[in-house]
Amino acid sequence: MKVQIQKPDTVLLVATLVLLSIGIVMVFSASCGIASIQYNNPHLFLKFHLIRVAIGFIAMFLFYKLDYHYLKLGINFVLILGIILLVITLIPALSGQTDPNRAKRWIIIHDISFQPSELVKLALIIFLAFRISEIKGKIKEFTTGLIPLLLPVALIITLIIRQPNYSEVIAISFIVFFMIFIAGADWKHILALGVIEVLLVAVILVSREYSLERLTTFFGQGDPLNEAYQTNQSLIALGSGSMFGVGIGNSWQKMFYLPVAHTDFLLAIIGEELGFVGTMAVMVGFLVFCWRGIKIALRARDKLGFLIANGITAFIFVHFAINVGVVTDLLPNTGIPLPFMSYGGTFLLFSMMGVGILLNISTQLQCSLNDDVETAVQEKLVTQARQLALNRQKISFQVSEPLQRRIKNNEIHNRRWRNRRTFSPST
Repeated sequence: MKVQIQKPDTVLLVATLVLLSIGIVMVFSASCGIASIQYNNPHLFLKFHLIRVAIGFIAMFLFYKLDYHYLKLGINFVLILGIILLVITLIPALSGQTDPNRAKRWIIIHDISFQPSELVKLALIIFLAFRISEIKGKIKEFTTGLIPLLLPVALIITLIIRQPNYSEVIAISFIVFFMIFIAGADWKHILALGVIEVLLVAVILVSREYSLERLTTFFGQGDPLNEAYQTNQSLIALGSGSMFGVGIGNSWQKMFYLPVAHTDFLLAIIGEELGFVGTMAVMVGFLVFCWRGIKIALRARDKLGFLIANGITAFIFVHFAINVGVVTDLLPNTGIPLPFMSYGGTFLLFSMMGVGILLNISTQLQCSLNDDVETAVQEKLVTQARQLALNRQKISFQVSEPLQRRIKNNEIHNRRWRNRRTFSPST
């Protein structure tokens, strides 16, 4: 198989930079009022966000320079480390989370928080890609192929449910099912596993008061001043933006009406300040990103690159789709940030790592069909030209000897004729 080493995908990189730039502006716009009132520093959240973006850029560059085949060397260790960190989040004495009423999703050290589930998601994508590439056709076998492959996934989902963090469970499930589907697993096996997981998650959601309250709120039974307050304020923000928005910095909902507007509900402020046009521009940016990610996957040099690129693209798309669904009240309220744009360090860091891996895969693309045809035609033309030149040389060689003999005979004949005229009796 022929491989082209070329420059990274420019369209993917530009789409990422545009989304990051819009995110920086909107994070500052959504947070400056609250930061000014609560911390007497309107640039506080902007400063921290810029630091995280800079760290994300460094991570993206490093993983862009690293051949994605070398990720295999440490992926088992990273995944085991992520699982250990998930266990630590459940132990308040080790995680630093002292509030018993909060979800146990972070490890907090000196005001610096880290969410291990974000590390685990990216590590799981890479781990599954390597394992699927190794077992090859065995993924079609349920007991000897698919079940052993999904055992680490089951452990990770169990730990995340214990936090609890159901939105991450949904995101991981979609990514995993998508990867095993494109890898060639039997759709009946996927359907059976999906039904089992949906039933188990449904039982857990109904059995817990907090999650059941979210579901009843989604179906219109929540108090608009309590459980449904954040969602209602998000819809008010989107509706207030109309077609072209109220202008950057002119949002009213960010002023303590819409809670934590600069994080999971940043899209609502984008809709209010930039309007329908600005919101659609953001959505187009994500669709362009996903289109380029799929294109990179389809032209990857091997199955490993194909699986990793599809997994990272699904990782970004699932978070984008869930966030849009929550902000627009199409899905129950849950804590999923908007990729590349929402305020938050851990998710941004691993999203940028994923972009770096995608860019590296894009530099090692298999030749497309058109490229192969063009190359074959060029090679055939060169071969034909060389053959034609050889034939001309042969023809020239074959014809030159008789011609030379005729010329030589003519010269001898002419010389004799001249001699006869010179010594004729008439002279």
